[in-house]
Amino acid sequence: MSHSCATETKGWKKVLTELCTTSMIFSNIDSTFIEAGTLTRPKAGFGEPVSPSPSIFVAELRDFPKAISRESSQELTRTCVRAIQNCVNLRSCIWTREGSLKDDILEVLSSRPHLDVLEINGHHAHNYDPALLSKFTKLRKFSLIMPSSEVMQVLPACFQSNFETLQTLTIICKFTTVVTDGSLKSMAPALARLKHLHIAGCPRVTHHGIIDLLHANADWNISEWLADVEALLRDAPLRRFHLYASGGQVAGAPSLDVSFVQNFVRQHADSLVRLAILRLPVSVHNLDFIVRNATKLEELACLVPTVAKSRSLRSLHVTYALSADDGDGVGGDALAESDDIDADRPRPSMEELETIASHFGPSVTQFGVETRVWQPDGELSTAVRLGPYESPDVPDVFLVVRT
Repeated sequence: MSHSCATETKGWKKVLTELCTTSMIFSNIDSTFIEAGTLTRPKAGFGEPVSPSPSIFVAELRDFPKAISRESSQELTRTCVRAIQNCVNLRSCIWTREGSLKDDILEVLSSRPHLDVLEINGHHAHNYDPALLSKFTKLRKFSLIMPSSEVMQVLPACFQSNFETLQTLTIICKFTTVVTDGSLKSMAPALARLKHLHIAGCPRVTHHGIIDLLHANADWNISEWLADVEALLRDAPLRRFHLYASGGQVAGAPSLDVSFVQNFVRQHADSLVRLAILRLPVSVHNLDFIVRNATKLEELACLVPTVAKSRSLRSLHVTYALSADDGDGVGGDALAESDDIDADRPRPSMEELETIASHFGPSVTQFGVETRVWQPDGELSTAVRLGPYESPDVPDVFLVVRT
């Protein structure tokens, strides 16, 4: 009986040891953790060294002793190297204590075949060679704390070594001038697979540097992003929704995906009151679908005017209307048949705007184009004149769509 219990106890000990040592987390390392050339289990109470285990996936070291002799520091580094060598399946390493990261540690970390998450302190002076960062070739997430200028210089080569795998980049500083738009631009070609970017404490980084990264990013796909937006808002009782892009119009940009527009409208047709699609190309076909199916829609702002009839629509604002220089005028058929958007075409004249406004029913009481707002005066199928918007309390400039 006792032999059986002992056997079961050893069996459970093996299982529990593997479960409990999936992570090595040391918030305060001192000489008590140096034993037999490996790291011991903190607060284990037995002083037993951790055996080489394929079940250790995470190593987190955020503190390190500094007030020790040179010999003790070298011995501690050797101990850490041996311990990391024992972690044959190490996937994630967090090593943030300034001054504790050495060349030998980076060398052995880069040799771990499954390591794909790395967070380190970027202040390398007298500690490690920044060029060693290029030895990592499978990183999926990389976090850098307070990088030096020398470390920033080697990052393009480092990221190139991880071109196919790197998806998340984090740079955290208290206040630095070495992380700039120029440095982001130099990294951009090697970050074409990046999906997540986090930057803090870098005042010399502006939207220009971020835009350079986005332009180089081959994985940024508007259709996938719109699908995520659709999934996020699927169950929300939306009444107002604004979708817009910053900056000016982009000639030749693709129109919003038809499936996104139709799925979105079907999901929110019974609640949507206001919809604004600003600085994004959207086809007349999509706009007509919105107006016909969003039965409670009262306010619509978009790039081009819709020609569909709606009993609920009260306000239409066009952010960049098309002129009628195709020979067919701006009639409903001409608009409905063309999905092309030419951002270089001149603004329409007042006569052309009144022709557009004549296609709306009498329910539309506010019609705006860019920074102007008018009040249609006329009935369906009759000539419409656009007069000043009659609102003594609200000037028309305050009715302009805000982005």
